[in-house]
Amino acid sequence: AVQAEVQPPLKGYYIVGTWTAWKQPRLMQETSEGVFEYTLMMGENNWERFQIWLDEDAERCLHPAASSVAGVGGRRRESDRGVEGPGPAEKDSSWYVTANSQMVRLVNEVQLERLRAAREAALDAGEDPIEQDPLCVVAFVGDHKPAGHEDAQDETGMPTADLNAQFLGQPGDRYRIRLHVRGKYKRVEWAKLPETIDTSAMEVEPAFAHRYHIIGDHNYWTFDEMEPATGEEGLHIATVQLLSDKSHFQVYRDGDWDQGFHPSIAGGSSSSEIRGPDALGHGINWQISGAVGDLFKVEFRRRRVGGADERSVRWGFDRAGSVDFEEQAKSHKYFCISSSTNFEAPSEMRRDEANGHFSLELPVGRSGVEYFQLLHNGNYMAALHPDIKDASMHDDGHKLEGPDDGGADKFWAIGQNPKDELKPGDHVIIHLHLQGGRPMRVWWERHDSPEAHNHYLAWGCERIFERHCRLLGFVPYQSKEQPAQRLGRADFQAAERGILGKTTPLSLME
Repeated sequence: AVQAEVQPPLKGYYIVGTWTAWKQPRLMQETSEGVFEYTLMMGENNWERFQIWLDEDAERCLHPAASSVAGVGGRRRESDRGVEGPGPAEKDSSWYVTANSQMVRLVNEVQLERLRAAREAALDAGEDPIEQDPLCVVAFVGDHKPAGHEDAQDETGMPTADLNAQFLGQPGDRYRIRLHVRGKYKRVEWAKLPETIDTSAMEVEPAFAHRYHIIGDHNYWTFDEMEPATGEEGLHIATVQLLSDKSHFQVYRDGDWDQGFHPSIAGGSSSSEIRGPDALGHGINWQISGAVGDLFKVEFRRRRVGGADERSVRWGFDRAGSVDFEEQAKSHKYFCISSSTNFEAPSEMRRDEANGHFSLELPVGRSGVEYFQLLHNGNYMAALHPDIKDASMHDDGHKLEGPDDGGADKFWAIGQNPKDELKPGDHVIIHLHLQGGRPMRVWWERHDSPEAHNHYLAWGCERIFERHCRLLGFVPYQSKEQPAQRLGRADFQAAERGILGKTTPLSLME
């Protein structure tokens, strides 16, 4: 008999994914004891992502375990990954079913080590490493070369293989997804159904109307739905108004960050090759040039023709206009992210109703330097940032940029310039000044805050706790991936026996 599940669902297991924009969970059918199935019809992307929810509850989600293979030389099949849950999970923690080819190059251990060394050397030199195409994976031990490839001088002479050969297909093909449940043990797998299979008895689900969204400088990098055109299938239209003389944008399917369309080069034109749908387009945008206030009509076309995914983007001037930035600014908010919170948990800045400027109090951390950016309406894609790394308000050469998506690794650095005259524990007030409703200047000043003493006491408590943990050989809980641990012996005991550094999960200790 199949082992009973500890907390079985009341209604059943439901599958949900990109084919319905993560909406409308579908009940999986129990075809035998402990086996639940769903037949997926491949969509226009030729790939889909999915999770399994117990009783249609997103908080009771089954999702794949994190892959143990990463970086150069590692890849594992999606169906080989374990199952975690039930519990809450982000959409990016989902299974990936693709009907596309996944070519890899099969190399030996010596060749892989050479590739890793070359990559590290390039990074150390501040250069971009050469990307592998296709990805290299270890298939042979030592320096072994397979028959027919004995004369290979480097990895380019080694054989290739398609990891997804058994799943190759096209939109409209069907894939059977199975969930196996044996008590607390679960497994997910899928297989492509043969084209000759009788589908007459299969349930026909209503077609889902996917939407396309435009995102860019014109709307502060938030999703605006494009209008499906009447009379032409696959045409989606939006009107954008320029907030600067150069405006950048991308297109996304269903407002999903994993389904972005972007040009092959930054600042792309309508003739640039279109990439996607994928999540690889950060900073690689189409660019519209014009005057502030000009309105442009943007058209995005996508349709399947003879098995090919045909896409095009074009835009044209519609009419001149004007922008009332001061009126817009009345509804804007700004948030601060800093190194003190690992650039998480944005803190809202206070608006001065008299002049419309913004300010925020921020403590300087233990290092004596605090890095920060400002976010328009709390959106990481619409950041205010300097045009250089580690900028100071004392640097006359740097410029304020944004709100835009180009702020990666570009922060203001409080306390780095000696003119700041700051030390760890000091508090500063960060100021954002607007002119005509537009951000114009960021600066800061030291502030004698009544909270400074409380922060000082909190730091002292943290240091005492850290010292006691070290002496007792205890590592406190950090996350699910970094559970509480303790050393085999306390610090003062381990030092005598020379066994410092050996840790054991607390759950495994008596």
